[in-house]
Amino acid sequence: MASGKVRFGVNGVLHGSYPEMLQMCRAVEDAGLEMLGVSDSPMLAKELYVVSTYCAMNTSQVRVVSAVTNPVTRHPSVTASGVYALEQLAPGRIGLGLATGDSALWGIGKKGIATVGHLKEYILAVKGLLRNEEVHYRGATFSHHWTDHVHGLRHGEHPVHQEHHCR
Repeated sequence: MASGKVRFGVNGVLHGSYPEMLQMCRAVEDAGLEMLGVSDSPMLAKELYVVSTYCAMNTSQVRVVSAVTNPVTRHPSVTASGVYALEQLAPGRIGLGLATGDSALWGIGKKGIATVGHLKEYILAVKGLLRNEEVHYRGATFSHHWTDHVHGLRHGEHPVHQEHHCR
């Protein structure tokens, strides 16, 4: 995404009640920010796809992005299905941030078990599923059976972005 344009957004844990989250979603959009990052850290925040759906359904412009999910706590079929469903609710406004894991893994005592190689394999599986392909992941071969896939992501586009954290 080398457009030369600087983009601004908010990334953080959306704590509190749903009415409080709604205020944050609307404030981000009203401020003209382009992205709202929703945490995927189950021990710190509410469920990623529930909160993302809530944010997407209560905004009309801001891009809603997982910030970030990982290949350990979510199987690629779960991630692809979540992104696919969200993209149908808010076309062109869904993004998927991926990394090897941080607070989501630390909270369950799994620090440092995902590698960059694992992340690469995961990204290829998620992208493949979103393109309606059969994928190979961790010794298994599978494909989705979404009957309405033709109405989903446009021309094989996929809202997958990866982050790398070095510690």
